[in-house]
Amino acid sequence: IGVCRKYLLYVTKQQLFNKAMDDTSGSGDAGEITVSRSKAMKFTARGECDSYGLWSMFGQTFRSLHSMSPSLFRQNKEQLWRCLFAGERGHDAGGLYRELWSIFSAEIMSNTLPLLLPCANSTALFGQNRETFVLNPDSTTSEQIQMFEFLGKLMGMAVRCANYLDIMISPMAWKMIVGEKVSLEDYVGVDASDSKSMKRLRSFKNEEEFMMSGYDDLTFTATSLGGMTVELHKFGRMQNVTWETLPLYCNELEEYRLREMEVVATAIRRGLSTILPPLMINLIKWKDMFSHQN
Repeated sequence: IGVCRKYLLYVTKQQLFNKAMDDTSGSGDAGEITVSRSKAMKFTARGECDSYGLWSMFGQTFRSLHSMSPSLFRQNKEQLWRCLFAGERGHDAGGLYRELWSIFSAEIMSNTLPLLLPCANSTALFGQNRETFVLNPDSTTSEQIQMFEFLGKLMGMAVRCANYLDIMISPMAWKMIVGEKVSLEDYVGVDASDSKSMKRLRSFKNEEEFMMSGYDDLTFTATSLGGMTVELHKFGRMQNVTWETLPLYCNELEEYRLREMEVVATAIRRGLSTILPPLMINLIKWKDMFSHQN
């Protein structure tokens, strides 16, 4: 059904979307959670990453809410749960709840959490989308996948309840989250320098030109967006790229770049699908989701 998305006018999709939202609306009370801002601040001050979702405000909320029934969060109301900040006075009349969402945005786009990374164009100050973040493809432990799912749930809640989840995710990542096909042109918006290198590898006319290029020490590996060395196929780190195997290397590298974020993007989509109607996600263009989140 996703192939039909480009033929639907936004106003038509909005009508279908609103009806589907009403039809899948949930009920109930998620109750009250207590989170410790001081614990989160002390952890952040150490410069560590909350890889298990235990210390950050996002992590503490994830631990409290992720196991609850998603129907509790499929409601169109200003506040989906009540929260208290441990050791701080104050009754949550909505202010603490809104502040928690602001903290979520800040933590998600920082190294406090293992979920997002500044895109390479941002680090290199080169290319488009320098203000955006990509999904961390190396965060694939059981806890981290669940954290990505919870991020998807938060995205769905933000759409349903008009909460402000101010996160700047790259267009390529958004496309993967909503199930749109991505291309190497999308990857240019993530890492323009690497894209240029991949094009150069395709441009060599002969073996001598390849050997003189400085690429003659390549193996069948790639450096992930998170900085890890990844084998493009089994035992790839032990196989040198030669002039004869260069086309195969280019094919495998390009394929890897197009699916690199797939596992974590799918986890976000799973979480998103528990809050928003799955069929409607298939009809959303990535720009539609981007407009809801920013």
